[in-house]
Amino acid sequence: TVVIGYGSAKKRDLTGSITNIKGEEIANKPATNPLSSLQGKIAGVQIINNGRAGDDPEIRIRGTNSINGYKPLYIVDGLFNDNINFLNPEDIESMEVLKDPSSLAIFGVRGANGVIIITTKTGKREQKATVTYSGYVSFSKWSKKADFMTPDDIRSGIGAFSDEGYDTDWLKAISRTAVTTDHNVGISGGSQSTSYYGSVSYRHAEGVMKKTGNEKIAMNFDISHWMLNDMLKINLNLVAENYKYEVNDATAIYRQAVIRNPTAPIWNEDGSYATGDRLQYYNPVAMQAEQTGENRTTTTRMTGNITFEPIKGWQTNLMLANNRSMTRYG
Repeated sequence: TVVIGYGSAKKRDLTGSITNIKGEEIANKPATNPLSSLQGKIAGVQIINNGRAGDDPEIRIRGTNSINGYKPLYIVDGLFNDNINFLNPEDIESMEVLKDPSSLAIFGVRGANGVIIITTKTGKREQKATVTYSGYVSFSKWSKKADFMTPDDIRSGIGAFSDEGYDTDWLKAISRTAVTTDHNVGISGGSQSTSYYGSVSYRHAEGVMKKTGNEKIAMNFDISHWMLNDMLKINLNLVAENYKYEVNDATAIYRQAVIRNPTAPIWNEDGSYATGDRLQYYNPVAMQAEQTGENRTTTTRMTGNITFEPIKGWQTNLMLANNRSMTRYG
């Protein structure tokens, strides 16, 4: 069964271009954002990562068809969203990517850049309580470095720099082997009339550039209750996330590192940072040390559903939702 705009349908009955991705395929691939897990899985869909730890990837489903942007429309459990960075990949049951015009017709202009429909996990009725854990540790480093001038090249007279007597690897001075840790704990179960699902996740990711990284704590809780011989269903869902990341102009720091004289020192003899007298020529280690601060975003989404089904297949649904997000800079 595949979720579409009008409800759900058997995959063999579909005529439009719709791709279904199971939750296991997303959860089994280490990624901060669920979109990163789609890379290489869907024909015609481009996933572009900028390389910064924690940054959302760019996704292009139908190409760049507008100067105003190419972001798709996200629908999470029936609610429209501008992004899905508040979701934990472990909480996703399935993901459908709608690509062609016939599949997108119901969404109008908002679906012009494609639509991604996400169904999150819920508990099952008459199921024993089950606790799960998943986690991983990963390491990152430069996969390939450009061939820069060495101190020996400067001393051989190559380039316009003069020999200042030091051997400095500027790129090494501002980078590191980055470590990422991820932990997820979930619990699900249910009785004859009630089902529940809950999860807590923690992720800390370092960037290859020093003083770049992020930390994320997320919680998801879902409970459903049936009554009146299953004609009435009440569902409550809460998603909360706290995300913080270090503020650092890594692009400018990297640029200064690759153009810096490899024979220049990092520090002066008095312990101060060595600078230069050239225009827009800065010490990247000093830039990295002096740029401090972190931004923090707190997101809370509460959803309530009341579904009345007096006759099999005929449903009336009332949905109430509240979505709040607050960002603190500093």
